[in-house]
Amino acid sequence: MRKLYTFVLVLISLATFAQLPQLNYERYLIAGDQSSMLIKDYLNPALVGMMNTASSGWYSTADTHKRFGFDFTVSFVGAFVPSEDATFDISKYNNIIVEGGQTEMPTIYGEKEDTPGITSSIFNPSGGKMRAPNGLGINPRFAPSPIIQGGIGIGWGTEIKVRFIPKVHIDGLEVGMWGLAFQHDIGQYIPVFKRLPLSLSALIGYTKANATWTFNEEDNQWLGSNQHTDYEASAHTFQLLGSTNFPIINAYAGIGYNMSTASYKMYGEYIIDDNNGNVNTVVDPANAEWKHSGFTATVGARLSLASFKIFADYSIKEYNTVNFGFALSFR
Repeated sequence: MRKLYTFVLVLISLATFAQLPQLNYERYLIAGDQSSMLIKDYLNPALVGMMNTASSGWYSTADTHKRFGFDFTVSFVGAFVPSEDATFDISKYNNIIVEGGQTEMPTIYGEKEDTPGITSSIFNPSGGKMRAPNGLGINPRFAPSPIIQGGIGIGWGTEIKVRFIPKVHIDGLEVGMWGLAFQHDIGQYIPVFKRLPLSLSALIGYTKANATWTFNEEDNQWLGSNQHTDYEASAHTFQLLGSTNFPIINAYAGIGYNMSTASYKMYGEYIIDDNNGNVNTVVDPANAEWKHSGFTATVGARLSLASFKIFADYSIKEYNTVNFGFALSFR
């Protein structure tokens, strides 16, 4: 699937890239009823990366806008994919026979080198051998995502934040994102914060990203009809934020809890042919879900040049993330 590299990076980073080498993860449909979990293992770092970036990038200060104060922010969040998620153990899937008995196979964030041939025990093992999907070969392994959002103060120390990217259609791919968050100044209830250059606030946010990849005859390994895959990731985040409040350079930090989910679903008819006289037609053949929850901690710094802000931070979570960007802010 020569466009899948473009698809993955658009899915994660919502950007357009050149068409690069084939990955063809739909080849794993030869595993029959084991296909869903096998493809889940292959796609795992991409979808986990989506979950972790979706919960990031909501703030660069604990200070909230006054009534009708607002900001416009563009940032880039990246999740670091750990080396152990560059491969997965294929030996647990007894429907797949791997040439040479190899057990470790690349995930989508694995190496791009040639992979061994695979066949299926469901078909005739001596026929229809094909190469297993390879990885993207990205080093360092980094799953990026842009964040475009705005915030406005509504009074009472409360700010509403909205992030939204309308549906974008790019050569068979449809992708979009939206999110909503509320940040409330709780330092206003603590007298000492009124005398110190410090801010303290609480934030609750929700982000949802989704994409649909439509296969065409040129891209897909298998004949069939109405072939497409839907991807979705969502994240709730609950944060306690603190920051300094000086004119130019400030530090900020957050600690909280994230709850994230992700899923993929393959739809359509796929005619699985091993080129040795064995044909099997499957409909809506694969789907899987991810769930994760856990604590997160963030530290960062922001430079203020009048209304123009530059910031960067680092977060510890399932996949650690880095976030940097700029904002136009008017109190």
